[in-house]
Amino acid sequence: MKGAFWICSIVLLILFCVPYIKVDTAPISLNGLFEAACIILIFPVLVWLGASGKTTDKRSTQICKFLGDISYPLYAVHYPIMYLFYAWLIDNELYTFAEIWPMAIVVYAGSIALAYLCLKLYDEPVRKWLGKKLLRKNKFPEGVKYRYSASSASGNVNLTHLPKRQTDVSGYNYRTNASR
Repeated sequence: MKGAFWICSIVLLILFCVPYIKVDTAPISLNGLFEAACIILIFPVLVWLGASGKTTDKRSTQICKFLGDISYPLYAVHYPIMYLFYAWLIDNELYTFAEIWPMAIVVYAGSIALAYLCLKLYDEPVRKWLGKKLLRKNKFPEGVKYRYSASSASGNVNLTHLPKRQTDVSGYNYRTNASR
């Protein structure tokens, strides 16, 4: 679907801006119902929409690549940062959005900046070092048949040496290109 990235982004932005829903007369928490609806209905649709969409312009592709690159480092750093932020809020007795929004923006931007630093100063160098250490240049000898597979999500290419019988579990023979 064209524009899936922007549609998903806008929907997520709207959903994340919904404040705590509290109604004193309600027998159950409306906030719990909202979160359940998001988890059970809306988020799966957004995942499907995002997975079926394609970026069509250079800017969207750059943003998607950046967000994909920092996704794990951001996951790793956001929890400790949020605990520090919550502790700061409680210590300073700040409870309304009007009181905390400047610091919330700093925490948001700081989390992204720290995730990017973790990516560039730790994650990428460690992956590069491990790649050099664990992968040999001429791992596969010349003249031997290989099965090629590629993962479009990660961009990785895997070459698998075929066993002597040259067939996979389905019975497909890679040497003769024929099934059993």
